[in-house]
Amino acid sequence: MLSYEIFDDLVSGELDRGAVARGEPVDGARYLEDDESPFGWGQWSIDLGQSVWLFGKEAFGAVLGATLSEAAAADGQGRVPVSGADFARVLAEHGEEVAGIDRHEVMPILLLRIRTDGTLFDAMRAATWTTGGPERLVTLEEGAEVEPDWEERLGAVPNLALREHLSLLCLTAHWARGCGAFYRGPGANSCPPMLDWFGERPGHHTVAGWELGEGQAASAVLRIV
Repeated sequence: MLSYEIFDDLVSGELDRGAVARGEPVDGARYLEDDESPFGWGQWSIDLGQSVWLFGKEAFGAVLGATLSEAAAADGQGRVPVSGADFARVLAEHGEEVAGIDRHEVMPILLLRIRTDGTLFDAMRAATWTTGGPERLVTLEEGAEVEPDWEERLGAVPNLALREHLSLLCLTAHWARGCGAFYRGPGANSCPPMLDWFGERPGHHTVAGWELGEGQAASAVLRIV
């Protein structure tokens, strides 16, 4: 749903296309809902310019579609992958075609890149929603089941509040459907399938990955060489 909201804001001009094209961040709190999960985008600074849109090849009119195809970063497995900066630039340059865009025909998929300072520490803080400090830590729901291997390792975390918060990001696959996240761990299989476009890029190595809900969302930390 966030893909649709951001798409609408770009097409309508609610988001400054020039700012996105220049790489200026978007405050995730802009899309904060009253009942938002604690593991949402409210704490994030969204690097929309370096995020990637995946569009259907026939999603746009001839001129706009051809321009987006020219801007495509690489093969998108049946879709046209376009950086957020390029998409904003193309929209700004082809305003006469923008009004006719129907998001339900486009069905956009947005792979968000979150702005950090480039260090592993800051990336892990963003990925684990710990940037808000102690007052934003989440209590482990009573009865929630943590994957045994990770529960044992997290037992070494001395701070109870932090341990419970991180435990919510290491739930069993069943409990992660509604209460937190399933941690895919480090290594070759850690990249969630919906983020394969990033994980399979040359020089991109997945450090950690998570899946949330029933396939609705995923996140990953990648080291880019």
